[in-house]
Amino acid sequence: MKKLFEKPSFQYTFVLAIVAIVCGLAIGLVNYATEGRIAQNIIDNKLEAYSLVLPGFDKYDEVDVDGDPASVISKVIGKDVDGLIIGYIYEVYATNKFGYMRIIISVNNSGTIKGAEFIEINQTLNVNGTKTNLSRYVGASIYDLEPNGDLISGATYSLTTVQVMLADVAVAHRNTVIEPELTYQDWFGMTISNYLNQTLSLSEVTIG
Repeated sequence: MKKLFEKPSFQYTFVLAIVAIVCGLAIGLVNYATEGRIAQNIIDNKLEAYSLVLPGFDKYDEVDVDGDPASVISKVIGKDVDGLIIGYIYEVYATNKFGYMRIIISVNNSGTIKGAEFIEINQTLNVNGTKTNLSRYVGASIYDLEPNGDLISGATYSLTTVQVMLADVAVAHRNTVIEPELTYQDWFGMTISNYLNQTLSLSEVTIG
């Protein structure tokens, strides 16, 4: 064994093995130390984006995207500080021949687009115009997609991609939105007190 350690080739291999082990341990420790921080940064960035597109946002529930268009990569139900649903937030990603874009869009219970922002945009033509075009849809119905104001020309492919992404959100919204429960008045067209008053009146007529 002693002679084996005296051989230069073995010494070289042994040193390389030790260096590889030490480096592997160091990388593992660094990944372990930073993994939690990276995950928290992702969560913080999402919360900031959610607050940006949905006023009054405080917390959220994640929703499965199964059955939604492939461009919709995540969606959540946005709630206020009291836990009431104030809207739905969709993260959408798409590509075209000029690059890619990632958009986050909020839609309220009635289907109105409350906010829309680019998280990422990599397009070679008229990026500012594309951003402006997206903002034109804020306040519009997700089902009609009629822009508020004239759209900026000069980036046809980008505009078409944005419109397709919005149409995909409309599909996802139909799959996601939770209809409010009907009240007694919605079901029967009267309040309980009115119902009781009518019942008493009928009783009086019958007795008389």
